[in-house]
Amino acid sequence: MKILVISGLYPRVKEPNNGIFIYQRIVNLIRKGIRIDLLIISHKDSLLIRCLKKLIKRKTYENVVPIKQSNGLNVMTECLSYGVFGHFFMESMYIAWAKKIFNKYKIKYKYNLIHAHRAYPEGYIAFQIHKIIGIPYIITAHGSEIHTLPLIKPKLKNNIIEALNSAKKVIFVSQQLKESAFEIGYSKNNFAVIPNGVDTKIFKPHAKSIVVEKLKIDGGEKKIVGFVGSLISVKRADQLPEIFLKIKSKTDVEFVIVGDGNLKDIIERKLEEYDIEAIFTGKILPNEVASLMNLFDVMILPSRNEGFPCVVLEAQACGCPVVGSNVGGISEAIGDGGMVVEEGEQFEERFAEAVVRILKMPIDHEYLRKRALNFDWSVIVDKEIEVYKSVINNL
Repeated sequence: MKILVISGLYPRVKEPNNGIFIYQRIVNLIRKGIRIDLLIISHKDSLLIRCLKKLIKRKTYENVVPIKQSNGLNVMTECLSYGVFGHFFMESMYIAWAKKIFNKYKIKYKYNLIHAHRAYPEGYIAFQIHKIIGIPYIITAHGSEIHTLPLIKPKLKNNIIEALNSAKKVIFVSQQLKESAFEIGYSKNNFAVIPNGVDTKIFKPHAKSIVVEKLKIDGGEKKIVGFVGSLISVKRADQLPEIFLKIKSKTDVEFVIVGDGNLKDIIERKLEEYDIEAIFTGKILPNEVASLMNLFDVMILPSRNEGFPCVVLEAQACGCPVVGSNVGGISEAIGDGGMVVEEGEQFEERFAEAVVRILKMPIDHEYLRKRALNFDWSVIVDKEIEVYKSVINNL
């Protein structure tokens, strides 16, 4: 069995945590004896498009450089040019990309199956390759391409549905994401629900003293509430100051924010306005995140949408309970290892109340660790291997 994995999500030189859950999946699949080649897809705007986007202050797509790994994985990269033609004839562009990839990597003769991570664009490229040579493909849908992309770019919805419906199997990382796919028009019975996992060898309980000294955190007298994630709107990072203010009004705690993003300056200004101190760590490596999670008494995830957030399992694997919003797959990830807060009026107030409740009645650390072990990557990839076998054996 040899699989071609196609993904645009993967650790990069400038973003070492980007798509780390893809890397962890692949490493564990290789350990189980599955032969895998990884094709990392990136988009690069043409010079004209880059100039136009700079004029209107829009983000441009540039080639990405993946981090080199020493695990025996064959990593290939393909930077696909995205010019003016692509904006007006998107389907023709993807057909051309599929032909280029098919010919360049001799897919017909090397692989039993294509596994595309995300329904779009990777899944749609796999669909186009399938139309050329008939090679079967499966898709793992991770979130935004299902619950957000069809809303902000409606013209892509039919492409996403076509890729999902034509796949041999679609893996959704949460039950809620599967339901969202049906809501946009997905109509087949070719699905499985397999959540994301956690590396329990990295995320585990350990000594706190080094981190306390490094970050100059109190380390004992005060409880610590932490946030881990990108400082962007979908994570509801813009409301962190209000949530912190509500928590602070009820109990004396310290706040730590792990991550970076375009809302950082706004968050800092609001915190200063509210006279609230918070430690910003910026982007840090997974082992450093694990150290910090061992300090947290509660981790919060007030996102506006999610697929199945690995960060919840990572916190629980370190013995840290989580309070999250009831959107996407957050409630499935938290389970009975924390609290879930419904959307609606006075969200920040109710969210703060849930945090304080956990602080006053903490969940047993060993229980949280035991729950997370059920989601270790070695367990999760066994389920993916069963999908591979069922697809290949039924050809």
